[in-house]
Amino acid sequence: MPLEPPGRSTVQMSVRAMGASPGATANERFTESTLMSPALEREPLQRGQLSDEEAIRLPTGSCAGAGGSDSLLVHVWWMFCNVAIHAMWGFYPVAARWLQTRPEDPLPPLRLTFYINLVACVALATCVSAPQAALRGLRIRHRGGGSSAAHAPVIGLRGVDQGHPTRRQKVIDVLVLAVSLGVLGAGAVSASRFTSAYLVQLVFTTSPLWTSLVGAAAVREAPPPLLWPVFAVTVAGSVVVVAGGLRSATHAVTWRDPLGLLIALAATLAISVYFVWVAKTRAWLAESAILYINYAAVFSFAPSVSALFEGGEWGALRDFTGRDWCALLYAGAGVYGFAKFTQQLVIRRLGASVYSLFISIRLVAAIAGSSLILGETVGWVEALGCAVVCAGVSYYIWADTGTAEGQAPTVASA
Repeated sequence: MPLEPPGRSTVQMSVRAMGASPGATANERFTESTLMSPALEREPLQRGQLSDEEAIRLPTGSCAGAGGSDSLLVHVWWMFCNVAIHAMWGFYPVAARWLQTRPEDPLPPLRLTFYINLVACVALATCVSAPQAALRGLRIRHRGGGSSAAHAPVIGLRGVDQGHPTRRQKVIDVLVLAVSLGVLGAGAVSASRFTSAYLVQLVFTTSPLWTSLVGAAAVREAPPPLLWPVFAVTVAGSVVVVAGGLRSATHAVTWRDPLGLLIALAATLAISVYFVWVAKTRAWLAESAILYINYAAVFSFAPSVSALFEGGEWGALRDFTGRDWCALLYAGAGVYGFAKFTQQLVIRRLGASVYSLFISIRLVAAIAGSSLILGETVGWVEALGCAVVCAGVSYYIWADTGTAEGQAPTVASA
């Protein structure tokens, strides 16, 4: 029997909570205090921190990230986190391809998307939300009363009162995040079913271009000063990787590959919108809230649509081997839980464009995973392309941290 999606309260109460305002009714204020508590809603920015618009307009090559001025060591740490999160994402299509080809009863795309998000939701609730709720309860008990954070003013740069987004703005932001995350999740899984993992990652390497365009159009975000040269180098390296793969890999190009590439392009556009909106909602929407929006969107359509178009049995997990479970846990708890939560922290610290500039690392990780896990052949041409990608990313880190060490305002002055 297919699993039924959650009731309308899951999505509607979340959207209603995002739009609650100081002038709302008692029920609306209760809903806001419950769902948009500090575990879900962003704590008010402290004096000296940047508002969401100021954060994304700050030159992202600067060592002063979204949270203000950073020391060189802290800035290097965030750059390392950026590389590590992209590397984790690079192994995701490998795990998805495994789950769609290797088990005794392979999982179709939408059903796999549902299972991955279910595992991630449980992991997030257990490892993040529950500890946050416990700590919040201890703080409230220690203070002897409730918190007034729900309607406190947002203090931005130089102590200017930034206020809160309107109810309409919150609803629009939530819908944009929900739609982009839904398209991204379904597209990433479906694309890896129709084509090779490294071809999917090649399309994703163009996301810095789309992120820059979306950021400029939606929030007037200035691109990083080194965007175009580093983007050109990493894309050139990615093309070399794919050229070598098509020349020597066991994967044969068929009519399924163009379809997989089109699906990957749609997912790439969705991920660009998602990156920009994560930075845009920094001042009021917590990281865990964005993920719960993602899970609610998937749970609302994946089971019913999968039962309608994909058929089959939902009990395939009973026949999973240990390796199958490892792939599912990695894709769910590892990538859609930990990596997706942490990448929001990185985006809100470094900026959407800088984060997306490192996305070519995913191709390098996908090549490594395809070879180590799926047994695909990796030739010297692909290795050369991976080296070019790593050289481009390393140059950006070197130039950016060199600017940070010199305390220059932007990389452009390096």
